[in-house]
Amino acid sequence: MPQSHLKLANDLLETCYQTYMKQPTKLAPEITYFNLEGESATDIYVKAADAHNLQRPEFIESLYYFYAITGNKSYQDMGWDIFQAFEKYTRVAHGYTSIGNVKNALNLRPKDMMETFWLGETLKYFYLLFSDDRNEVDLNKFVFNTEAHLIPIHDN
Repeated sequence: MPQSHLKLANDLLETCYQTYMKQPTKLAPEITYFNLEGESATDIYVKAADAHNLQRPEFIESLYYFYAITGNKSYQDMGWDIFQAFEKYTRVAHGYTSIGNVKNALNLRPKDMMETFWLGETLKYFYLLFSDDRNEVDLNKFVFNTEAHLIPIHDN
């Protein structure tokens, strides 16, 4: 992979990470907006209607790929920050719940709903991200489909 592509991908990853870290709960909203009018304290902002978190897997998947490809443990650290936030703000008596408000840790508005992708994808990518063996899945031999199932790559 050309270094310029890796740099761009890493910059995008850092931006996505900040959508989590800029919130009081350290959980990303469903939709984040960017101030395009110049730098300010509100470069990243969230509208009230978009402040919910459904425990989506895509960013954790990205962290896993970056860790698997580079071996850089900072991606595990990023994932751990987010995992701890899920534990703190979404864990309930019998599982985990989506929340309606990432902008206020005192008013989360739990939704009493756990999406299937939380168990089937998000937690799977956390498991792989935190694995002692970053090559547990040989990414030269397998690809993940959109539901985080492994599909073998066949040579023609």
